[in-house]
Amino acid sequence: MAISRSLRQLGLARGTILLLKQRSKIMCNTINKDLIVNFMEDNSLTVSQFCHMCHMGRGVYNKIMRNDYNFYITVLFRIARTLGVKISELFI
Repeated sequence: MAISRSLRQLGLARGTILLLKQRSKIMCNTINKDLIVNFMEDNSLTVSQFCHMCHMGRGVYNKIMRNDYNFYITVLFRIARTLGVKISELFI
């Protein structure tokens, strides 16, 4: 319930929240890490700078890069906002 509440605070509709919950169950190895790496290279950002822009810790960044998806799904929204893409574009 807490995740749904925080997703609603981001202005998401109920259908979008349900889709994300379903997608998060099958999310293994599907985050497009190349998008993140290319964004960092194009903007000459270090890992710390990118993490600061996304309001996340380096530990979460490392989890994403090693396919450990034990983090809050709202992190994906912050990454998508930073990259300037839709949340669906973060997935392969």
